[in-house]
Amino acid sequence: MGSAVKMRTDYSAAALRRLAKGSKNANQSRRLLSFFIGKRSLEIRGKTLSNRKLVGFSLDRMPAPGLQESNLVVKNGQIAGFITSITYSPTLSKVTGLAYADRADANLGGHIMLRSSEGSQHQAEVVDPHFYDPDNKRQGCNTNGHFN
Repeated sequence: MGSAVKMRTDYSAAALRRLAKGSKNANQSRRLLSFFIGKRSLEIRGKTLSNRKLVGFSLDRMPAPGLQESNLVVKNGQIAGFITSITYSPTLSKVTGLAYADRADANLGGHIMLRSSEGSQHQAEVVDPHFYDPDNKRQGCNTNGHFN
């Protein structure tokens, strides 16, 4: 087994590629390359505040045609974000999901507009993204090891 490569703070893309190419361990090569690929872009992005925020949303029922992942969040006719996940919750008896939306619309109790693939628009309420059991009461155990 090869020896571990010490972490350096003065690395460059070329140096990491050379180290990765010389390694006989594929996992080590992947780790070396992952330290650099995309790092500059992430650092630049990290310095600026995104216009979007991940929010929870809910609808009373799934519209027909249905909404799905990657459908758009729109504001004033412009793309403001997209749906990352959506499903019907039988426990809550409503549709719940997560979406990236404009920060100005990310307030609990506010509303966002969702556009389906067919172009129909549906207003959804912005809710806490911890849709069910936000206080974790269903997962808790008492001191005897029995569920509450």
